[in-house]
Parts: sequence; C-alpha cells; structure tokens
Amino acid sequence: MVDEGKAHGEFDRQHVYRSLYLHMVEGVALHELVCDKAGAPINYRILDANPQFRRYVGAQGDRIVGKLATEAFGTPTPPYLAELAGVALGGQPLRFETHFEPFDRFYDISVVPLGSGQFATIFLDISERKRNERALRESEWFLRRSQRLALIGSYRFNIATGTWTNSEALNDIFGIGPDYQRDVAGWLALVHPHDREAMHDYLMGEVISGGGEFDRHYRIVRASDGAVRWVHGMGDLERDAEGKPVSMIGIIQDATESMLREQA
Repeated sequence: MVDEGKAHGEFDRQHVYRSLYLHMVEGVALHELVCDKAGAPINYRILDANPQFRRYVGAQGDRIVGKLATEAFGTPTPPYLAELAGVALGGQPLRFETHFEPFDRFYDISVVPLGSGQFATIFLDISERKRNERALRESEWFLRRSQRLALIGSYRFNIATGTWTNSEALNDIFGIGPDYQRDVAGWLALVHPHDREAMHDYLMGEVISGGGEFDRHYRIVRASDGAVRWVHGMGDLERDAEGKPVSMIGIIQDATESMLREQA
C-alpha cells in the first residue's frame, strides 16, 4: 500500500522539481564562488547544469560541470563576476539582460543566492526578440528619416472620436508639438482662413459622408512661425463590416515649392 503522505509529500515535490529542472526552456546552472586567499572572488565553478544550459554553451556543454567559468566559456575573465558575486555574497536576487559576446547571443539572466557562496543562474535566450526589436527600430528610423527628407507626414484620423494621430514629420510640416489639439477643430485651425470653410465641407461632405478619397491641395498657416505653406493631403477610408467609414489613413506633403513653380 502506498503511503498517502509520502506520495503527495516530499517524494512528489522532488520528482516535480527534477522534472522542471530537466525540461525547462530556460538554462539553469548551479555555481560556487572561487576566492583568493584574501577572500576576494576571482572566479566561479559550475556545479551542475540542466540540458538547456548545456545546449546554450554548445559542443562543450557535456563537459562543463566541475569547470571554472573561464574554462567553460573560453573567456580570459569570468563573465559577470562582479554581478554574480554580489548576489552570492549579498543575498539579493538580480535580473539583467545582456549580450554575451563569446556566443553572440542575447540573454535574460536571473541570479538567485543559494547560501555559502553558491548561487544559481537562469538563462533565457532572447536573441530573436532583441534582433526583431533592433530591426523595428531601424525600420522606424528609416521611415522617420525618409518622411522628413521627402517633407511627407502620415496620419490616422478616427472618425468616431474626431481625433487624429500623426508621425513626427507631420509635426514639422504643421509646426506643432506633442500637446497640440489633434481633432477636427485643431486641423481646421491650421488651414488657411480663406480655405477653411471649403476644406471643412470637403472633409465632412465629399470624403466622410460621400465615401470618397481625400485628395486635395490646400494652404496651411504653420503654427510655429505663421508661415503660409501649400500642402497636398491624401487619405483613404477604412470601413467596418457594414461598410461604414471608421477611420482614414493618409499622408500630407509640403507642396509649397511645386505650387509656387506652377503659379510662376
């Protein structure tokens, strides 16, 4: 007969912990500090490592247990010794993200004190996420740079709320800051007084009510310096499942130079 207390007590917990340790997607390793005669940390030794951690360190993964960090990772100095020793000796957990140059990988590392100069590290490979973030930053930088060079800004107009958001380049074209009132009244305040009524009727009548595309040259008075500029606004309506316009996405380009040439 199986003892219920034992079946659901210590034995089961050890089994579960061991199973987690072996099958975690994170790499886990147990370490102990190595100190000089004065008691200052100079290295650390790997006492044990789960399969994922061994995969992280590559071909030498099966031979890292018992090795010093410098041997296991092939580095002249033990990686992150100050941070790891601070946890082992200070007793406070630590978490940080880093790019580990020997493997050219990005890791999210948690460090947990185990007492008596020992500690555990939990590694999660976040290289794909970091590279996607870098690619997104580069794409956003390229978009901002190209819009500014072409004097083009983009916007999205929410028809239900009557508010709009825009790219940084459109701030430059309109001469507005982040706190500017971004609604229909705010846009009309930027439109030249002689064009304001016509542009209001065009937006509300032909575009939103009539369902047409926004495609119009008009004048603005730039908020920052009062300069009169010509712009070319273009926009396309987005509709819900019933065909009702819900928003408009478009671009506005500073067309002053081309309009002046045409007029000349």
